[in-house]
Amino acid sequence: MNTQDLIARYSQGERDFRGTDLSKAVLTEARLDACDFRWADLHWADLSEAELNRAKLRQAVMIRTDLSGTKLESADLCQADLYKSVLDRAVLIRAILNGTKLRRAHLGNANLAGASLIGATLREADLRGAKLMGAILLAADLSETSLSETDLSGSNLTNANLNSADLSKSNLRNADLSEADLRDANLQGADLSNADLSGATLVEADLSHAVLTGADLYGVNLRDATFHQTLMPNGQLI
Repeated sequence: MNTQDLIARYSQGERDFRGTDLSKAVLTEARLDACDFRWADLHWADLSEAELNRAKLRQAVMIRTDLSGTKLESADLCQADLYKSVLDRAVLIRAILNGTKLRRAHLGNANLAGASLIGATLREADLRGAKLMGAILLAADLSETSLSETDLSGSNLTNANLNSADLSKSNLRNADLSEADLRDANLQGADLSNADLSGATLVEADLSHAVLTGADLYGVNLRDATFHQTLMPNGQLI
């Protein structure tokens, strides 16, 4: 389907575009709210600055798709393949991305507040400066991910894989990191106030200048972790 046909059919009230081939389509700034793109092929498509709020994109192929600045509020992207896609500045508030593949995706300064990313793959993704307040990331793969200066306050990262992730200067206040894998993670300057780290693994993690005031460290493995000017739960600076 070409883009002109899609826009014309949308303007006539059609919303069902399941399984449609839109690979390499140019839909910059297109308004496609509430469309059903389940199983659609959108690889290499340009959807930058488009509006896809409440869209159904479950299991869509979106490899290397340009979604920079795209509005995807409450969209369903479960199990979609977004390998190396660009989502810088995208708005994904309350979006559902359970099981979504986002390996090496670019999500710098994206807004994912309240989004559900249960079991999502974000390995080696760039999330610097992203907003993930209250996001659900249970068992998500965030290994080797760039999360510096990211707001993860109140997020649920239970059993998440954050091995070798860069969380420097990130906001993890009140986050649930219980049983999380934080081996070799960079937590320099991170704010972990009142975070739940019970049962987490922080072997060889760097906690220099981190704030752990009120954090729950019960059963945490801190073997060979680095502490320098770190504020501990009891208020002691070590």
